[in-house]
Amino acid sequence: FVSQQQAIMEQEAAALDENATPADLVRILSDFFTDPSVMVSEGISAVISLALFIPMLAVTARRLHDTGSSVVSLIFGCVSYVALFVSFAVLVVYMGSNLEAMLDDTFKMEEHAELMASFVAMLVSLVVFCLISIYLFVMMVLPSTPGRNKYGPSTLFPKG
Repeated sequence: FVSQQQAIMEQEAAALDENATPADLVRILSDFFTDPSVMVSEGISAVISLALFIPMLAVTARRLHDTGSSVVSLIFGCVSYVALFVSFAVLVVYMGSNLEAMLDDTFKMEEHAELMASFVAMLVSLVVFCLISIYLFVMMVLPSTPGRNKYGPSTLFPKG
């Protein structure tokens, strides 16, 4: 799939010249994401991700408890992920509904406060998500607490 997708993008990009407009780029991206092979591979990826989501949460919660940490940070991570997804979706919907105006040469960003607000919201949620993800990563690589902690015995050092 990957080589076929890459060939499609290279063929479309080769068709562009130095006089290409933003509408040409939108057309190329639209052609790419509506290609059946791309849609199938993205669908398979989504199904696998959904199937692994609950087990991943369970393993992460257990690992956090092994290090003596609360799962509150995991909950914040999930909430920040949802906030990032929602803010990105709002931005995409707003951009899609104003696509013709945005492709016009007279488009002025400062006249579209909703676009700026949704972009800033997406950036803020992205920063929060990244910070929480870094914290969770650090907590996941820390060694387990030997013996018991407030969440029970360690799975690595059960008798320690």
